[in-house]
Amino acid sequence: MKRLEKLPKIRKRLFKLWSEKCRERANYKCEYCNRGKGDIINGKPLIKVDAHHLQSRNIRGNPLKFDLRNSVCVCPLHHKFSCNESFHKAPVITIAWLIKNHPERYNYVLEHYNDIVNLNNRNILYEIERCLNNNEELEIRPIKRVWCWIVGHDHQAAGYYSMCWRCGHIKRVTPNNKAHFSEVSDSERRKK
Repeated sequence: MKRLEKLPKIRKRLFKLWSEKCRERANYKCEYCNRGKGDIINGKPLIKVDAHHLQSRNIRGNPLKFDLRNSVCVCPLHHKFSCNESFHKAPVITIAWLIKNHPERYNYVLEHYNDIVNLNNRNILYEIERCLNNNEELEIRPIKRVWCWIVGHDHQAAGYYSMCWRCGHIKRVTPNNKAHFSEVSDSERRKK
């Protein structure tokens, strides 16, 4: 019997693939200053360019961490080391530049920054990998968490809906009985 691939190993591979695809999309040049590998910055040749997440990759369950629309390729100077124009140290500059130069990315991240999916589901992770390998846009139906209460030991409620973190199914939580679940279609969920 074949053993399942461990989740941390899959995620590490996805981050590496996401980073490579981000740099490839930008032709291995900084999207902010247009400098590439070998160009001179502060008297030294540029050795590499970095892939930067617009929305932090540390938000649990957020699929934007693997979405190329949530990325920008920048040189190390503009990624972390410039006090005035670093994407880490000067977020106001980053946002202004992004709105001017890539409004579609800005709007997409703004619209989806709060999406939550089950990133412990191998099928979802493999679908993300397939999209990245084929340079396709990531389309995963999210659950948006508005407010929460715990229902049992393995369900997280989101408004009147709940997502089972074990299996990923969306279920309805009735106001009278928080433990009662019934299947909910996507169109019903959108109406709320």
